[in-house]
Amino acid sequence: MLVKINVHTKLFAIMEQISQLNHMKKLSKLSADILVVGAGPGGSTAAFGLSKAGYDVLLVDKASFPRDKTCGDAISPLAVQHLANMGILPDIINAGARVIRSASISGTRGIKVQAEFHSFLNSDNPHGLAMPRYEFDQLLLSAAVKMGTRFQPGITVRDISRQGDEIIKIEAASKDASIEIQAKYYIIAVGANIGLLRNNGFLDAKIALAKATRGYYQIEPHPSLGYDFFYKKELFPGYGWVFPVKEDQVNIGVGTGGKKNLPSQALPDFVEYLSCQNIIVNPRLIGQIKSYPLRIDFPSQQISGENWLLVGESAGLVNPLTGEGIDLAIESGTIAAQEVINRFGQAGMAEMYRSRVTSRFDNMFASMNLIRKTMINSITFEPILKLMDNNQQLLHTFLEVTMGLKPGKELLKSKILFGWPR
Repeated sequence: MLVKINVHTKLFAIMEQISQLNHMKKLSKLSADILVVGAGPGGSTAAFGLSKAGYDVLLVDKASFPRDKTCGDAISPLAVQHLANMGILPDIINAGARVIRSASISGTRGIKVQAEFHSFLNSDNPHGLAMPRYEFDQLLLSAAVKMGTRFQPGITVRDISRQGDEIIKIEAASKDASIEIQAKYYIIAVGANIGLLRNNGFLDAKIALAKATRGYYQIEPHPSLGYDFFYKKELFPGYGWVFPVKEDQVNIGVGTGGKKNLPSQALPDFVEYLSCQNIIVNPRLIGQIKSYPLRIDFPSQQISGENWLLVGESAGLVNPLTGEGIDLAIESGTIAAQEVINRFGQAGMAEMYRSRVTSRFDNMFASMNLIRKTMINSITFEPILKLMDNNQQLLHTFLEVTMGLKPGKELLKSKILFGWPR
């Protein structure tokens, strides 16, 4: 009887130890000066700037990198400026990004206008880039890690605990454990993860979405090194695009805004049109066609709180006219890092960030929405395109405004534009 009791006691002790070990595996606690959630362009840029300033930065993402991201893959001249300021532009180009030196716009009646960026951009780097997000996002992330950012992949955020306007902690999970993360400041850069944002109180109103579909196509070597935009009636106020990501590979996509849905056949029909017009030769689909939403609702939501900031698409910062979001994510990530640095341990960070982002983007979004509603339609677009064909300065201004390089008033006050026959 004594032997049985001893055996049972030992078994109980062993089971208790196993239970404790399992519990240790199931709950892990992490901490940092700043937690950045999301390792896309906005999150990695913010982490880069904060780590460069010497702060302890933990960057988490639900994916393991490199990972694919459905996108048009255009890195605009505005984004190029920011990459140059970060000092990493040469690394991006040396890694294989295509240098884009021009942009063209084609209408529905055979009019095509084109401009070389160097002819009107006042920049040391008057060009854009094109690179699959699978490669580009990994390069930005690597730059942040080189600066000292601690990166933890495979971390899925489940809940963001708040008291009033302050984040207290974030509850997450990895493959093996539940994780609790606490930081002094939190930067949320989760893109269009609407469910996470809405469930945790960051979205409190109806949001505006654009819809886009893209595919990668192998083609005969592409003679153009430009961003090629095609405005078609069935896509208004959206457009189709061809962006060369490699010498013999292009990202082809279609997008539209507002409540208008893209039919499933929209992209194949557009590719067939491009092929029939000999714009591309022998297109062969690589992988799958993918669709994705784009949040274009800035400034409808709160973008900052006592110790947290939203950047990039999490703040609705996607250009409502072009659908471009990489440049705005990088810029807002840069501003977020600067304001955390400027106000670390002090009050007023949320107000300063909100003020700077609103000052930078509020008028831009108002202008883009106005242009989209008044110019990109079957009645006005072709006459405006004809004016651009006859006046290169108007085309230059249109491109600078739509890329966020000039305020919208520069286009809206144009005597040429408002002098076109009605």
